[in-house]
Amino acid sequence: MATEKTKKLLDKLNDITSTHKDLNVPKHIPTSNIMWVSVLDMYDFPKHYDKVKKHKEVDEDGVEDSWFYYDRIYGASHTQRLIQADGSEYQGKIYDRRKVIKREDGTKFYTRCHQTADGRWFDGSGMPMTPPTEIDNEQDEKQIPEEAQSEEKETGSQE
Repeated sequence: MATEKTKKLLDKLNDITSTHKDLNVPKHIPTSNIMWVSVLDMYDFPKHYDKVKKHKEVDEDGVEDSWFYYDRIYGASHTQRLIQADGSEYQGKIYDRRKVIKREDGTKFYTRCHQTADGRWFDGSGMPMTPPTEIDNEQDEKQIPEEAQSEEKETGSQE
């Protein structure tokens, strides 16, 4: 049977390990993940950012503004990573999509955007955006997760 001293030592060890549950969170959030409310109208941010916690600041001239943290994608192609508003890195799949844009003369063109597996949308520069109304459907068929591609190869080789 464990002695009283051993029990106290084990309790202290449990306290140490229980305070470090999420080691994925970095020590700080990049300053490029900060959006000032005064310039927010320049972007097409999703509506849920209207409800996030805002931090107020007053500059030397007495002008008051506030800011908040937001999700942002960094990198390109296979090195893409999503730093979330809480500073953690998104572990899910990020899909490349093509958004259809109509010009005033009625012609259409495509612009690159990204979609996460949990449904968030980002423009080509990695900024959050509202979900597009029209995307290129042919692109969806080409976006097969890596696991499914390997399964198709295995299935095809068995036949």
